Amino acid sequence: MTTYYEGLNHNSPDVEDAGRRPVAVHGGTGLGTASLVLGICSIAAGWLVVAPLIGLVLGMKSRQREPLARGRSLWGIILNGACLAVWIVLGIIMLAGIILGAVNR
Repeated sequence: MTTYYEGLNHNSPDVEDAGRRPVAVHGGTGLGTASLVLGICSIAAGWLVVAPLIGLVLGMKSRQREPLARGRSLWGIILNGACLAVWIVLGIIMLAGIILGAVNR
């Protein structure tokens, strides 16, 4: 958490001496960034279901908690959701192949 002082030039040396009311600014964007990074790595490296699932959860939590990371969390949700969808489709295809292979014997 960073503390700024209202109504002052933040580069001036007299910030501490002004006696103004401090204002807390919450600028955390860690969850959104982590979601985006996991989404990119999941698509690029083809990570298993665990990484996109974690990225999807982090992206959804970031949308609620971090207003400064809305874009990152949205892209993290999109990328992780797409990767999860691909894994689900591949799992269904593999399961259908196994079932059809067993039936044909």
